[in-house]
Amino acid sequence: MSVSILIILSGVLLFVAAALIRNKKQQNKPYAYRPRGNLFTEAERSFLGVLKQAVGDHAEVFGKVRVADVLVP
Repeated sequence: MSVSILIILSGVLLFVAAALIRNKKQQNKPYAYRPRGNLFTEAERSFLGVLKQAVGDHAEVFGKVRVADVLVP
């Protein structure tokens, strides 16, 4: 009986070790996405600054940004 428990335990340990090695290899792969350049053009940034000055402390102005504006697949 102790031999069968030892065999089962060895199998489980091998399975866990293989899963950890596979996971580590996947973490070392480069990302499939790369960052884009600036989110806003110079004119858009200037306009955003003017809007922020216009609303003052009464409101917050945010630019609407899509994921496609941030990442390139």
